[in-house]
Amino acid sequence: DTVVRVLLFWSLFLPIARRRSLDSRKQEIEVDVHYSVATLAFTLQVAMIYWFNAVAKGHPMWREDYSAVWHVLNLDSFATSFGVWLRQFPEFLQMATRGTVWLEELGPLFLFIPYFRNYLRIIVVMLFVSFHLGLALTMNLGIFPYACMIAWLPFLPSRFWDKWRRREAAQPVIEVCTNKWKASFCGLICLYIFLWNARTLTREKSSWFLTSECNIIADITRVGQKWHLFAPRSRTNDFWLIV
Repeated sequence: DTVVRVLLFWSLFLPIARRRSLDSRKQEIEVDVHYSVATLAFTLQVAMIYWFNAVAKGHPMWREDYSAVWHVLNLDSFATSFGVWLRQFPEFLQMATRGTVWLEELGPLFLFIPYFRNYLRIIVVMLFVSFHLGLALTMNLGIFPYACMIAWLPFLPSRFWDKWRRREAAQPVIEVCTNKWKASFCGLICLYIFLWNARTLTREKSSWFLTSECNIIADITRVGQKWHLFAPRSRTNDFWLIV
């Protein structure tokens, strides 16, 4: 739910109705690429989901013996039937643990590399969509993996969509937003979200760089977030709720 909430917040500042919507029928010129501070903030928001979750995973279960995924799949309240079946392959689950940490730490960096942009973005989007598809198949995590899959779709380059629509690739039409008030607001909120996430790592409700008095901004904008899924470690005991 938090993923959906923060994505909806940043969508307020992005032209998400530009394609495949009723409003798009009224537009004569199709814009392929949109640049603004909001697009940078949206990119950083998605990256922070993984970076701060990776930093929080400092337990030896994630960093030394690589048993975290095996422990997660032994939580019957989370594991699906396919996840239960995977328990018999501990070596594979160790590789999955390492791969999870590496993907969360390094994967989002490819969004900021200017070289081979089209190919790198297609590869990294496919990697993360496959990663979350794996989560959906092995664990009951509600809408979280599906919301994350959708979060990666805006990073697919226009060339990909040209192929999808079987349209001849052409020089993309680029739009740059120059609204200073919008840019300033998005930049400040993005900085606020970074400091908020940094504070969650300290496990304190107030810090010298973001005091509790500043929480009113998150209460108004609803951008409060915490990315500690199975971090710093997975539970080793399980329970069922019986009514």
